[in-house]
Amino acid sequence: MPAALLTGPPAAAAKPAAVDHPGAEWVPASTSNYTVANRPSQYPVEYVVIHVTQEYFTDTLAIFQNPAKQ
Repeated sequence: MPAALLTGPPAAAAKPAAVDHPGAEWVPASTSNYTVANRPSQYPVEYVVIHVTQEYFTDTLAIFQNPAKQ
């Protein structure tokens, strides 16, 4: 759900997450493309979405980092 449709104060932007695989890298999406929350007290997780893309890796990152691509 886009953050614009939710009520309540916005939380801070996502912080780099710990990765669990050597060579893995945390690359956050645009905050326009997800709802920032202070879990577990705000907006509990209801769904897990797995995205399968048909783009090159760098193009996929650009799409998720583009606030106009919602």
